[in-house]
Amino acid sequence: TDLAMMQIQESEPAYLELKEIQHVAAHAGSLAKQLLLFSRKHPMEFGALSYNEVIENLHKMLMRIIGEDIEVEPHLEKDLWMIWADRGTLEQVLMNLVINAKDAMEEGGTITIKTEKRDDDWIQIRFSDTGCGIPEENLANIFKPLFTTKEEGKGTGLGLSVSRDIIDRHQGTMDVESAAG
Repeated sequence: TDLAMMQIQESEPAYLELKEIQHVAAHAGSLAKQLLLFSRKHPMEFGALSYNEVIENLHKMLMRIIGEDIEVEPHLEKDLWMIWADRGTLEQVLMNLVINAKDAMEEGGTITIKTEKRDDDWIQIRFSDTGCGIPEENLANIFKPLFTTKEEGKGTGLGLSVSRDIIDRHQGTMDVESAAG
């Protein structure tokens, strides 16, 4: 689609069709990747990395994804030690959380990502947003595969279950606190 789009003008009807093909293919690829992660068929490549660096590198891309009416504010503890992790899957967790937060802030808001040392062996990544909150009746279900409150075609219901699985595979924990409004 990229090559074909380079050959025609944006004003041509075929350009919009190619753009839609691109969108559907990207969505299908993302869904396939999440299914592979969920089924544990996707191999992880662990190595030493700085989660602060992961956040800093994704920050610019995140701003493009969420638009101008939402701010992402990283608060990264200095001298955070390295972790043994798979960069790609931790990036996927961050992306899933940002997309969910974006969807909960239809009129804009702020996403805060904070890293800090906990005790001697743990790093805590606290992710918060100024969204509408999660209704109490949904809290017990948010990590279940295929659970979604989004309208049909807007979400797969895999984002949070895949994210929790990734964190579990990194020997971490994932908790949620929410208040309506």
